[in-house]
Amino acid sequence: MQKHISIITLFVLLFVSCEKETIIYPENVFVAVEHPSAIARACGTAFSVNNKAYVTLGRNGGLLKDCWEFDPSTEIWSKKQDFPGVGRVFPISAVVDNKVFVGLGYNNGGVYKEASYLRDFWMYEASTDQWIPKADFPSQSTNHAVSFVYDGEIYVLHGFRPGGFSFDCWKYNPGTDSWIQLSDFPGDFRSCAVGCSDGVKYFTGTGYDTSNKNDWWEYFPATDEWKKKRSMPDAGRINALSFSAENRFFVSTGRHFAGAHTGGHLKSDIMEFDVVKNDWKKVGTIPGGGRENAISFVLQNKVYIGFGENENELLNDLWSFEP
Repeated sequence: MQKHISIITLFVLLFVSCEKETIIYPENVFVAVEHPSAIARACGTAFSVNNKAYVTLGRNGGLLKDCWEFDPSTEIWSKKQDFPGVGRVFPISAVVDNKVFVGLGYNNGGVYKEASYLRDFWMYEASTDQWIPKADFPSQSTNHAVSFVYDGEIYVLHGFRPGGFSFDCWKYNPGTDSWIQLSDFPGDFRSCAVGCSDGVKYFTGTGYDTSNKNDWWEYFPATDEWKKKRSMPDAGRINALSFSAENRFFVSTGRHFAGAHTGGHLKSDIMEFDVVKNDWKKVGTIPGGGRENAISFVLQNKVYIGFGENENELLNDLWSFEP
């Protein structure tokens, strides 16, 4: 009899646990977002400000400089002023006090040519549709860097430079239009990584340093210190994207970099990092198949994700979901 009671108790506990997991991780429902075909691109950047989203730079055949605004209330896209610098791939973008900062990146002119690594930095005033030049980035670690905002300042790290992968980290103060160098990243140097922040916590990881990386780190800006967290439960990825919504943190898409006959593949998963449990869980799969070099933005806690490319073509799709 005692054995039967134990089995029933175990079943109840498992049932409650499953119910709890279902509530915490509901199935994502994806909705296709209409858009002009001209917006499709790979290796661009996107940002949200004043309840609107913007997509700019990247490539579609050639390098792009166009900038598009998306209004979720009307679902209308509007073309804005072109980015005034040269076209590029893998730029960064960050928003501070409703002002947008865009720059860095790479212009496809040659992996080891210094002129290919773009250090210019611009402020975009969305309310007036104007671009204003700012102080150049002091380092050449500009190809496929990651950025985040904390306490009104912009942090940049992980960019590839003419001499190879980098450790260096920098901070930009919009009030003084100046950069200062911080402590070097303590993990392996890399490029093609991701980073995301909710304004309170910041995480970075993945990327490549002659091998795929799956490690995950938390940064503490107030003390300029790092702490290694649980690695992603895969063999690593590059060219992925990361975003935060409702104080939750996600990594999605990308490529496990290896030959077709040695395990290389594109990814379509959405992985969530649980801050409390220091653990990972798959919470969805993006329609349209695996991709890399995609874009994402968040508006009113709704995530938009799409474009990028697969093994054969540039992808012209955009999806939204509410995590």
